[in-house]
Amino acid sequence: MERIKKSMIAFATMIISWVLLSYVFFPVNPLGFEDVNFADNMVNLLPLKAVITMLFAIFSVFMYELKKKKASKN
Repeated sequence: MERIKKSMIAFATMIISWVLLSYVFFPVNPLGFEDVNFADNMVNLLPLKAVITMLFAIFSVFMYELKKKKASKN
């Protein structure tokens, strides 16, 4: 049960992070530069978004574990 809860927290964080990175922080303008293809721009940003998303997911699970450990202490 605990593993499922951690997986759901990580999955939700990944979805929220990916959406925020895609539309707020690194928006792709398809009508921007004529010499840069839209698909090429998306492929170039994919590794960066994946690394940032993974870091946020790991951090959220870590914070959940700390919160749980602190609650069990009291």
